[in-house]
Amino acid sequence: MTQIREDAEPLVELITRFKRAKIDWDGENIADLLWLAKYVDASPSKESKTTETDPKSQKTRVKFPPITAPPPREPSSAEPAINLYRDDPQESEETQQNEKETTSSGIPFKTPTAPALRQTLEIGRSLRPLMRKVDSYSQTELDETATAEQTAEHRFCTTVMRPVRERWLEVALVVEQTPSTFIWEDTIREFRQLLEQQGAFRSIKTWYLQSSGSKGLSLFAQKPSDQTNPSARSYKELIDTAGRRLILLVSDCISPAWWQGQIQEDCLQLWAQNGLVAVVQLLPGKLWGRTALSKGLGVKFEAMNPGMVNQYLIPREIPIWEDPQSTAGLKLPVITLLPTSLQQWSRMVAGFGDSWATGIWFDQGWPKQPTPKSSSLTAEQLVKRFNTTASDTARHLAELISTVPVNLPIIYLIQATMLPESTPLHLAEIVMSGLIRRTDEDQYDFADGVRERLIDLVSVSEAEEVLDRVSQYIGERVGKAIYTFTALLMLEDQLVEAGGTELLQFATVTKQVLRRMGGEYAAIAEAAEAKSRNDRRRPTPPEPTLNFPPLKPLDFIAAKLVSAAEDFSELQTEEFTVATLTLEPVTNKALENNLQSFEFTVATVTQNRGRWSIERRQQQAKKYIEKLSEEVGIEMVAIPGGQFLMGSPVDEKERSDWESPQHEVTVEPFFLGRYPITQAQWRLVAALPRVERELNPDPSRFKGGRLPVESINWYEAVEFCARLSQFTGRHYRLPTEAEWEYACRAGTTTPFHFGETITPEVANYYGKSVYAGGPKGEYRATTTPVEHFGVANDFGLSDMHGNVYEWCQDHWHENYKGAPKNGGAWLTEKQNAPRLRRGGSWDSYPYACRSAYRIYYFPGALIIGLRIACAAPRTE
Repeated sequence: MTQIREDAEPLVELITRFKRAKIDWDGENIADLLWLAKYVDASPSKESKTTETDPKSQKTRVKFPPITAPPPREPSSAEPAINLYRDDPQESEETQQNEKETTSSGIPFKTPTAPALRQTLEIGRSLRPLMRKVDSYSQTELDETATAEQTAEHRFCTTVMRPVRERWLEVALVVEQTPSTFIWEDTIREFRQLLEQQGAFRSIKTWYLQSSGSKGLSLFAQKPSDQTNPSARSYKELIDTAGRRLILLVSDCISPAWWQGQIQEDCLQLWAQNGLVAVVQLLPGKLWGRTALSKGLGVKFEAMNPGMVNQYLIPREIPIWEDPQSTAGLKLPVITLLPTSLQQWSRMVAGFGDSWATGIWFDQGWPKQPTPKSSSLTAEQLVKRFNTTASDTARHLAELISTVPVNLPIIYLIQATMLPESTPLHLAEIVMSGLIRRTDEDQYDFADGVRERLIDLVSVSEAEEVLDRVSQYIGERVGKAIYTFTALLMLEDQLVEAGGTELLQFATVTKQVLRRMGGEYAAIAEAAEAKSRNDRRRPTPPEPTLNFPPLKPLDFIAAKLVSAAEDFSELQTEEFTVATLTLEPVTNKALENNLQSFEFTVATVTQNRGRWSIERRQQQAKKYIEKLSEEVGIEMVAIPGGQFLMGSPVDEKERSDWESPQHEVTVEPFFLGRYPITQAQWRLVAALPRVERELNPDPSRFKGGRLPVESINWYEAVEFCARLSQFTGRHYRLPTEAEWEYACRAGTTTPFHFGETITPEVANYYGKSVYAGGPKGEYRATTTPVEHFGVANDFGLSDMHGNVYEWCQDHWHENYKGAPKNGGAWLTEKQNAPRLRRGGSWDSYPYACRSAYRIYYFPGALIIGLRIACAAPRTE
């Protein structure tokens, strides 16, 4: 057994802090850091690097600043961005004023996102063959040894100079500017940073290659933009006669300039005949067939000497009729941003005899290759072709981003939070498919009719989650308590003034999505649109005037009250009776007389020899029935008190940090509805006298008396409890979050009270998805009657997993730090803050139906149901 040293804990903590700071170092780097730390003064220093002299050793010691996380990456000026990011409150007024003068109105929208370039350590190592040093052609230094020898030999001072040893190559990074470049901006930026940090090259300079319409291609030393209009440079400027400049053309090879042969003929042929050139292809090899590289011959190149000019590279694995020694045509090594590809290419450039690099050999007829004609497919045909050829991740990503504007920061947010396995390559698949096109306003949007067809493929729960996540992020940035898309739409006019046209675009697309989803979602869109119209029509109230009428004198008589105790008449006494009204609590004995035992079936999903099965057993519990009419009543199950671990363990599949930390909670006995409130029960209570607000007697999307009510907001749920309490004399309320999870688990510690997984045979959810390798099944796309499955947990409660989300009392908190341990509601002073919902729904993925899964909604959201609770009276 491997033993852990006692002094290993600080090292584990150090590595953990590196990970939190997103510093991707391996063991060798950390070991070097710890070695260096022994020789670094640990005292704080205000300067980033200072020196001081040790009085004992008289040696100068270097003091470095403490290690911190790298600063956040600033977005490129060319990167599409939504201006929805509020100013930092800690910034000075002068800084804010300068920003107002130099930037457009609006709030920059920044999003957290994973690094665009993966495996950076491995990529850095793959470039090590190019780190050799050679004699400089231009710089010299004093050769002390040779100078001393020459001086001693000739008996007079003779200085001997020698070339400075410097890095072998410098890099000219040429970035092709095309309509699809916006996808790769982060990847290109991080690749350049990696080259700079690697230290393998003398210098790195970025150039920009841009197609300028009728003028053809142009090379620029700085990035062209609306503010800057640099002059074009000659392609010959990149040629180094000494052969020590490496030209890397970064491109996806899909622009018209590639298909028409302009890039090959105008610049690549010139560079390849005089130096080292390689194409950094941003797309993986499986997609090269869709690019202009498909017009060349795929080969492997070898080099006989280090730094061999492209023209003299030797192709291998070519047809027998080709001459491998021929220097005709254009020979282009093509590399991808993968460690294996870069390592093979760098070894070939360095002259390792057994190395080769993949590439394309264009023969002399390549300028005459025909340009592929743009397709005139319908939206339905485009989507069908895309779904046939694209990867699963790309298809899923296209469906998600169809619910929001096509804007890179928003896409990053979706990728980071909902599809972390996706990369820029998956976004490139979408762009190359023709689904997304450039608009006249130099923006990007889905082709006509494509968005609508993709929206139809998105599940309702995922569409809600995308819209809510973006709305929450917008709310954080503009300083508003926005937790759902419904809240954002209701504040549309206010936020548009702060966020500009970008936020208006998001609101417009959101309403388009909701209308496409139909039902109550279309009603939400129409309500938001009507509110927006009314707000715009409402006249601005006139400002109060300060014109007072002229002052006039006022005559009045003053009166004074004086005591006249001597005039009091003789006091008389009168007897009276005081009545005291005492409210006696309902006793346990009274409720116990109404309790009745009932039997139910408990189901457990188990696996035996690779096959899933459902074990059923009978159980008993106690309940009482709250009669609403002769036919309709609410079954209230007695939940015994006890203790349990609230939250999920760290090894539970598909959990989130919102479910941490696990903590022990004590819950008092109470009663909880056996089922969610049905539409029949809702109609009867909605007909009772109003307490605070009106109730719609028929709010549900799916109709049926035994179906759960599923389209009510939190305030309506509270009104339901208030009316029922007033009608029955018992105090009904929503359960607390702790009570809900305690009742759902019913003594279990597994993700579901059914066991380690769930199946559509015992619950209603998105059955086409699985959890922990469980079985697939039917996706019903609707709610089911509350007694449909005929199974319950050990407390006798049904439909705790799936069918309909249920409101809880508590306000939302991002984790359980500071949560109460007595089972009570965890509330804040902000009454309109989001509230908890639990249990999953008919459209939820199975992970969202777990006992510990928690999510929130703005209390005005109209897509949730309820299950009511009642406190059990205590014995006096």
